[in-house]
Amino acid sequence: MKVKGGEDDGYDFFINIDNIHLLTELKSANNLEIKPIEAKYKFGLVLIGIALLQNDIQQEKDNSDEEDILGIIEKTTKALSPIIIPMIDSLGALEIENIMAMSEEQ
Repeated sequence: MKVKGGEDDGYDFFINIDNIHLLTELKSANNLEIKPIEAKYKFGLVLIGIALLQNDIQQEKDNSDEEDILGIIEKTTKALSPIIIPMIDSLGALEIENIMAMSEEQ
């Protein structure tokens, strides 16, 4: 994912829908699953990007560092791209009983 823009005029998020990791997930999906998988991929990456932007704003960096955060977002989302859909699926599949059992073990 690439992010362009700035605090003053807003940010634009560009998602690579032809990403090899997304295409691999889509190969085994049926037609009804394609749109939800693409949405998970897009929203997962955008949420990570927004979190990184928010963290950067809270750090009160000056505008000269703005390009650095956009590069950090690109590198981070590239690194997370292979695991974003499996992560969202596994989190979405958790039942309250499983979560409670895990917390009791700790």
